[in-house]
Formats: sequence, structure tokens, C-alpha cells
Amino acid sequence: MILQALVSIDPVRAREDPVIVKNIPYFKAKKALEAEVMKLDPPPRPQNWGELNLPLNASSWSEKDLKDPKKLYEMTVLLNAQREISEKMLDAQWEAKWREEKLNKMLEEKVRPYIQNIDNAVLPQPIVMESERNQDQKIPDAKPISETPWV
Repeated sequence: MILQALVSIDPVRAREDPVIVKNIPYFKAKKALEAEVMKLDPPPRPQNWGELNLPLNASSWSEKDLKDPKKLYEMTVLLNAQREISEKMLDAQWEAKWREEKLNKMLEEKVRPYIQNIDNAVLPQPIVMESERNQDQKIPDAKPISETPWV
């Protein structure tokens, strides 16, 4: 009930909070990989990647406005600022996308051997290991039900 409330109030925290996350080793490994990916420098954004619909363009000003040097300067400054801001936004989007893809690729590389082992029904070691004390106290072979005296 509390978990559902937190998920509905703050889904991002619910996905990342170690108290809520059920698979703690996976969570810790994923956070370590995220830290590793954050240290990497992303490649530069390709020129043809992404497009923003910019609100201002040269046609936003009339020809009469462009004859006024102050209006022309204002237009130049606004268009340059808009272009710089849009470039920074595209760079940030590119970097976030690249980091997400890199993290997913690294997670897949780390998890794939375990998935393949599960698919092949081969486990690297027993899930439950017998304690040394239990190995000494072996249970005698059970008799078939037909041989038991009370049946």
C-alpha cells in the first residue's frame, strides 16, 4: 500500500530508491555502471541529428523594421541567442541519449552471460549449498509406501 502510494506520488524515486527496489544487487550494479558512464565523454553530436522548431526567424521582422539599425541589431542578437540555446539543448539531448544507449549496452553485456546460463539451464554454482553438518547426517533411503508397516 505504501509502495503504491510512493509510486503514484514520485515514480522516479520509487524506481531508484534502494529501500523500495526489490533486486538490490542489480540496483547497485546498475548505479555503478551509471557512474561509470557519466565519467565517459560522449562523442560530438552529428550535424544532422535532431531538429528544433525555432520560434524566431528573419521573417519575424518586417522590411520596415530591418531598415532601422536598432531593430536589425535586436534581430541579429535574438537570432544568435536562439541558435546558441537551441544548439545547447540539442547537445544536452544528444548526450543524454548517448549515455542511455551506452548504459543499456553495458548492462546487456554484463547481464547476457547470466541470461544465457539460465536459458541453457546451466547454473554456475548450486543455488542452495548443503552445510557441512548436513553432509554428515545423511537421511537413509526412504522405503516405498507399500513397504511401510502402517499402510
